[in-house]
Amino acid sequence: TLSAIETVLARWLSEEKVPDTVNSSAMNSHSAFTEADESGTAESDIEVDSEAEVGGDTDDDNTEYQKEGSPVFDEVHLTSLLLNDKVLINKVIATFLADMPHNFDMLNQAFQDGEYTLVCKQAHKIKGASANVGGMRLNQLAEEIETLSKTDRPDSKQLGALLVEMESCFQQLTEALEKKQQEIDA
Repeated sequence: TLSAIETVLARWLSEEKVPDTVNSSAMNSHSAFTEADESGTAESDIEVDSEAEVGGDTDDDNTEYQKEGSPVFDEVHLTSLLLNDKVLINKVIATFLADMPHNFDMLNQAFQDGEYTLVCKQAHKIKGASANVGGMRLNQLAEEIETLSKTDRPDSKQLGALLVEMESCFQQLTEALEKKQQEIDA
């Protein structure tokens, strides 16, 4: 809940007041983190939203672009979404990198099985999760797959091509996110 997020953020920000403008939908569903207090007991759950709506491009030097227009990695988006909290950024990246291979496997299996409802569902998960880490190009490709898979007669050739492009984009995003983790850990 927003209240739990505000409590954790307040603790991380040295008891500074968390702004009321924190987007409650930005921390919603799917991958959860549990923060423990000093005694080791869980204080709250923070979840990564797989349905977050996100903004567009920036011209910042820390943004890696792909020729299609959307950045592969928008570091400004990631850091602003997570209030520049390096611990939280590292956890969100780690969870994303751990979860995505399984999500891609499920997406590819659903596509191979011709189960377009599941293709749509998995693409939706990937769309939101990638937005939460600043993976704007992956977010865009997942949205295209989601939209195509909702049609009465999905074009399997076009979907297949998008899946191949999405896998390539994920590899580029993975490299950028691992680089970000190394910067944080340095």
